[in-house]
Amino acid sequence: MGPERRLRPTCGTEHKNDVAAKFGLLADAEMCRRIIADSAGELHRVSNKVRDAVSRLGDYEGNIAKINALLEETRNDIKLRDMLEDESVRILDVTIIDEQQALVDAIGEAAHDIEAASGNMNVFDRNSHRKQIQDFFTQRLLEFADELKVAGAFASTTPRLDMSIRDTGSDLPRAQLAYHYAVLHTVRKFSTACMCPIILDTPLQQDQDDDNARRMIHFAIDRRPDDSQLVLGTVKLHGVDYDGHRIETLHENSLLGADGYDDARHLIDPLVDQMFGQFNLDF
Repeated sequence: MGPERRLRPTCGTEHKNDVAAKFGLLADAEMCRRIIADSAGELHRVSNKVRDAVSRLGDYEGNIAKINALLEETRNDIKLRDMLEDESVRILDVTIIDEQQALVDAIGEAAHDIEAASGNMNVFDRNSHRKQIQDFFTQRLLEFADELKVAGAFASTTPRLDMSIRDTGSDLPRAQLAYHYAVLHTVRKFSTACMCPIILDTPLQQDQDDDNARRMIHFAIDRRPDDSQLVLGTVKLHGVDYDGHRIETLHENSLLGADGYDDARHLIDPLVDQMFGQFNLDF
């Protein structure tokens, strides 16, 4: 490289004119040329798009003019535009009238259903019907209380479906058993509801003697409502004969053995899937 040269511009100010400065200016100039070339290409593409859009706009305007010309044609002093507007209004009126009539019909059906439901409710709400239910419940409760030797628990009160039992000692579990069975029998007779299984978890509370223990187990098995299922949990049957299915546990605090879970799940899973399927639930 030769020695650094200094150029003296006409303004009189000296500037360095080394090789690095020259290459820097050349790089900037090349970048500017690239930017100009890219911008020119993009301008060309945009111009083509604008030209195509203007061309399509001209076609649309031509079509609009043709449609307006058709709409302005007359026949017997009636314009096609007016005919279309009148027909549109007529179609809209017919549609609204049809929807209005559909709503009126739906309201009428709903009113009929409400009236029928009210009539059915009035039948069940009559004093005579309530008295019939109350009398049946009272009869069953006193009958069951006598069988379980706890008639005295209800002697000083008027039996009601919403009553509270205040007896104590070993009579309390038997009085409760008599009451709940009376309720179940009443529901079975006067309701169309599905009867769920009856579950008695160790009914022999409060140190029942052998006679009362046998009496309670006999009652629970023999006096359950028709077509109902009983699940009875008890340490022993106190000599009561029972020909139903038995499950005897072998391990403390465990109903199933470790080898029984797969079989139980195979039986239960389809029932669970069917239950959740009724509600369209995804898990």
